[in-house]
Amino acid sequence: MHVISPPVALFALSCVVILYVYNLYLLALRLLLRVTPETKVISDSTYVPSVTVLVTVHNEEDLIGRRIKNLLALDYPKDRLEILIASDGSNDRTNEIVREYEHQGGVRLLQFDRLGKSEAQNRAVLEATGDIIALTDASCLFDADYLDCLVAPFADASVGCVTANLTFGSDASSVAQSQGYYWSYELKLREQESRLGILAVASGAAMAVRKACFYKLDPSVGEDCSLPLDVTANGFRVVHASNANARDMMESDPASELRTRIRMTMRNWTGTWKRPELLNPLVHPGYAFSLWSHKLLRWLSPFFLVLLVLSSIPLALTPLFWPLPLLVLVVLAAGCLGWFAERRGWRVPVAGTVWSFLLANIGFFIGVVSAITGQRVVSYIGRRPAQR
Repeated sequence: MHVISPPVALFALSCVVILYVYNLYLLALRLLLRVTPETKVISDSTYVPSVTVLVTVHNEEDLIGRRIKNLLALDYPKDRLEILIASDGSNDRTNEIVREYEHQGGVRLLQFDRLGKSEAQNRAVLEATGDIIALTDASCLFDADYLDCLVAPFADASVGCVTANLTFGSDASSVAQSQGYYWSYELKLREQESRLGILAVASGAAMAVRKACFYKLDPSVGEDCSLPLDVTANGFRVVHASNANARDMMESDPASELRTRIRMTMRNWTGTWKRPELLNPLVHPGYAFSLWSHKLLRWLSPFFLVLLVLSSIPLALTPLFWPLPLLVLVVLAAGCLGWFAERRGWRVPVAGTVWSFLLANIGFFIGVVSAITGQRVVSYIGRRPAQR
């Protein structure tokens, strides 16, 4: 009987996990939809609840005026819409600019001392008048019918949170373009999970929640992670509204992308493990399947990449498997070439994609280690303006 050696087993395991995270999981969701009844949502386009659009900002004088104009241009009935700007310790012209729009009706400024984004949101929601709280950022822009499409699923009483179709513009950099491919895959996952009734993720810049389902935010976690998890843990559904379109800009600078990836991983890793019942397949099999596949294994993928590289080293000495470590070296060399080309402003498509993949996984690795060692993030991260 032939026994598989530990290096071969570890190499194979690492390959399977990485392939599953970035390809096979989506195929599994599509297969499930063929054999499992789709979870229907009673979406009503005539449903017009009162809505508070909450924009939480810190020193956004370059963006806030355009953001308010974009919100005032929404098709949603003005007598059912409140635009609430929560200014968290802004000391530039942000507050002054917001006041210029207050006379137009529906725009209201709340000023807080430097509390951190989550606590500012907690206090702002207490002041909000809408039955639905639509959360967004200063850099994001909505299509005119965004709110109509976003609130329609709330006509179904089982829906507690709706996440929108947030897309990102990008420049010509390989980092931005490769992250665009990554985000496209992310939206496909959300669409399938929503149809299966196992969606538990959302985008903080483009999401809405019933005010009755807004549970106090943990400053170390953030709304995009904690609210969907709290909504599902309390028996409500999270739905992806693919027709509610919002736009933002993708990070194009490798250093900024790395910081963003680290920050997001730290907060989401911490927040997800605070809801252990949702990770238990014996308690919530559907949500456990989606959260482990969609989130936790993705954040752990760099550890499997390291394991793949280490397990490939002894394979170089075997006649049968020596091409495997050679392939690993080629991939790593392509990543290094992509890094070098990015610094020089060159476009090397395949190498740039590999470099972007490795950069994201470096962020995941640092983020997970930082979260496990108890580090926390509560501050804002600056964003580039979104394009029209």
